[in-house]
Amino acid sequence: MRTETKIALVCFAAGTLLKYLLLTTEFISGLLFGLSLLFMIIGLLPENTYSKLKKQQMKKLSFFKRLVRLN
Repeated sequence: MRTETKIALVCFAAGTLLKYLLLTTEFISGLLFGLSLLFMIIGLLPENTYSKLKKQQMKKLSFFKRLVRLN
């Protein structure tokens, strides 16, 4: 199971528990359920699409690291 899928399950569980135990606002539970859905979609991508997405993410991350080093 990929890390993103685990994060999605944790977000969903936290949103459900907060919704029923602490009666949080709809914004908080909606935010957690939205993050859960986003991470679930990323975690369930096919391997080739997932690797392309990860490569693109690493390129962006290295670009930002270079910007920080220059400043």
